[in-house]
Amino acid sequence: GEKMFHVKQEKRALASANLIYEGLCQCMEQKEFAQISIQDVQTASTVSRSTFYRHFDSLTDVLYWRCNQLFQQMFSDFQLSTADDPYHFTHHLLQYWTTHTQILEQLLQIQRADLFYRCHMDNLPLFQQTATPSTLPAQYQDYFMALRTGILLGVLTTWLKNGKQESVEELLNILKLCTQFIQESELII
Repeated sequence: GEKMFHVKQEKRALASANLIYEGLCQCMEQKEFAQISIQDVQTASTVSRSTFYRHFDSLTDVLYWRCNQLFQQMFSDFQLSTADDPYHFTHHLLQYWTTHTQILEQLLQIQRADLFYRCHMDNLPLFQQTATPSTLPAQYQDYFMALRTGILLGVLTTWLKNGKQESVEELLNILKLCTQFIQESELII
């Protein structure tokens, strides 16, 4: 899909974008997202109008950018362990997103969980090498990635809705149980 922001990966641009995001966070604590103007965010972030528009077209784009930054951070944090753990990648995803919940909570607050999904799908080519079973035919890999992203989003949103009670290990066990059930059941959905 088309990029929803124009932030260059350079120090000054990233600093401005971060200020804008922090300003938006402040505004979101004070009023409904629909009531927040770009002017409000400018005031809260001390960033000029032209700087805002150099990086973003809308306030939603700011949240998408933040999600994207976090996703790329998660990717650079991810190291394939030498441990023979088939769940290493899933564990990393859950560990990362259960400790970086703010963006997903914000996207859920404005009923745009689709942006979390889209962000993952846009960035998943980064993971193709590490996260796709080599036995899967190439033409089905996008289905696999969509399934993985949908499951991750479903697990995280349910965990948030239930008050973040389960640990990462418990979430992983829930995933294993549900996956096993799907394999043994005729009814996937």
